[in-house]
Amino acid sequence: VLVKKKKISGVLIESKENHLVIGIGINVNETHDDFKTMDLNATSMFIEMHQAQRMPACRGPRGRPTLDDRV
Repeated sequence: VLVKKKKISGVLIESKENHLVIGIGINVNETHDDFKTMDLNATSMFIEMHQAQRMPACRGPRGRPTLDDRV
């Protein structure tokens, strides 16, 4: 997904043993400094909205947290 011709999210595919894990990745609170070391034309919600985004923790099977509530 592009915002102002810069990548903000995409599909992630990872091989685990005999399985594929497929998901999405979204650049949420990355800053310009986070992208300096990478050769990417990328942006984040933080950069575009000029403020940190609070992301509620995601829940996996049986209500277990799968992501940190970082902000």
